[in-house]
Amino acid sequence: MLVFNGTHFTECAKQDTTGTYVAWLLSPRSSQDIFEWAKYNGITDLVPPTEMHATIMYAPKDELESSIHGDHPLPMPVEINHHNRPKTRILGKAGKAGALVTTYDSDALTRRHFQYQDMGLRHAQETFLPHVTLSYDASAQCPKVMKRLMCVPCELPVVFDRERVTYTN
Repeated sequence: MLVFNGTHFTECAKQDTTGTYVAWLLSPRSSQDIFEWAKYNGITDLVPPTEMHATIMYAPKDELESSIHGDHPLPMPVEINHHNRPKTRILGKAGKAGALVTTYDSDALTRRHFQYQDMGLRHAQETFLPHVTLSYDASAQCPKVMKRLMCVPCELPVVFDRERVTYTN
């Protein structure tokens, strides 16, 4: 995951995170629109717009060639929208708070995930589920808000405009 320190991203998700991390970042307009939608709908403890992303690959034990590290514009922006069947979910491990996310069916994100897998990276999770994190703490949300979000997910267009590849050891 990406950590925003108030002015820019740090190179890894957590200080103790190691391995290769790949994310597609939302365009500034798209991330701001989703942030405003989430605020309007009562979601608290929001991910800052500058940090909104979709994880493509997190491979804690694998390293990629250093020449591809950094931020790279996508050849063309990738948009996913209400046709991609958005759903609000809680992702996390049993016994932990979990993150509040919007998941999407996305051939583009899934295809990119498998391209990295074909390069030898092994994803930390058993399955790949394309999603944008709204809050890292689903337990902070009001039950009434959660019930509404499960019925009416974010259907705003999500536009990805760049890819970030980081490695920490």
